[in-house]
Amino acid sequence: MISFAVLLLSKEIAIFGDDSFLKNHTKQESLTFAVMVMGHLVQSFLSKSVFNSIFTTGVTNNIWMIIAFISSSGLLAIGIEAPVIQGWLEFTGIGGTGWAVVFISAAVQVCIIELVKLIFRYLSKK
Repeated sequence: MISFAVLLLSKEIAIFGDDSFLKNHTKQESLTFAVMVMGHLVQSFLSKSVFNSIFTTGVTNNIWMIIAFISSSGLLAIGIEAPVIQGWLEFTGIGGTGWAVVFISAAVQVCIIELVKLIFRYLSKK
């Protein structure tokens, strides 16, 4: 849902400036892909507990999850930003603004999920 909103917003508010349509379209697809992948990576930590906050359950006790997250994030960045791989995957670098959108989307996802968990905890106590 967030990634679709990012795609639509990037078209409407011209996140990437006034380049040609095809170049912008490729950047928008690359940005949407990055937001979707990072959202799934963040969700892997958030789904550790249905009711408890990720800030109370902790994220550092599963070393393999951390290794998988870091390596997947690194491969995502390489796939989007490395010129040789960009052509193969048909991506375009999203630059600093695009990466800011990716991390802000991940932060929004964490806030929404933590709010839902808080509501679930509150309702389960009643």
